[in-house]
Amino acid sequence: MPLFVTFAGRPLLGGLLAVAVAAATVLPATADEPAPPGGYPSWADVQKAQSSESAKAEEIATINGLLTGLQGQSEAAGDAAVRSAADYAAADADLAAATSRLETLSARAAHANDELARHRKDIGALAVQSYKTGGTNAEFFVALDALGTNSVQGLNLVKLAGDKAAALVNNAAAAEKVAAALTEQEEVARNDRERLSGEAKAKLDAARSAQDALAHQVTEEQRRGGELTAQARHPEGHDGGTRG
Repeated sequence: MPLFVTFAGRPLLGGLLAVAVAAATVLPATADEPAPPGGYPSWADVQKAQSSESAKAEEIATINGLLTGLQGQSEAAGDAAVRSAADYAAADADLAAATSRLETLSARAAHANDELARHRKDIGALAVQSYKTGGTNAEFFVALDALGTNSVQGLNLVKLAGDKAAALVNNAAAAEKVAAALTEQEEVARNDRERLSGEAKAKLDAARSAQDALAHQVTEEQRRGGELTAQARHPEGHDGGTRG
């Protein structure tokens, strides 16, 4: 009689043993079971490690998102600073152009007024000469009236003796028109310059504020970025520190 009984000889017992062996390979060990032989981790250790790695990956993803957000804020602050600086540069260029225009008009107006004063002086000299040489009192007083009222517009209606007197009157009248026009343009240019000066100052203040904001944002990004980078390297040493 044989000493061994095969599974084939006893089909029911063989089936039960097969099921038991299969179950032993898939069912997790219970808490009461001893540690697996050979130093292999238990099923609970595997689950804990998987959970820990998943939490680490999630925290690292959160940290990377915060770092990206900090970088985006710095880029936005940088763009704002660049725009503000460009606005100020344009305003400053407009102000410089207005200042140059005002200086040119002021010089031209001053020259025109000097010319007008010279023509009036010539008319006064002519009146004195006419009086000394026996000219009519009418000619003398017409010339003095032109000087006293600071206007030569009416002199072209009066025919003084000689071509020289007529030329002086015409030159004085033309000089007065030029001086008046340039003085008016100078006033407009001065007002324009004052307006542009105010705009340039406001944009300069805005540019400085934007630069300060950029510097603050860069400092904050460096500080928080360093903290978050360290946290990403050692996430197990932090507890809820990823909140911005």
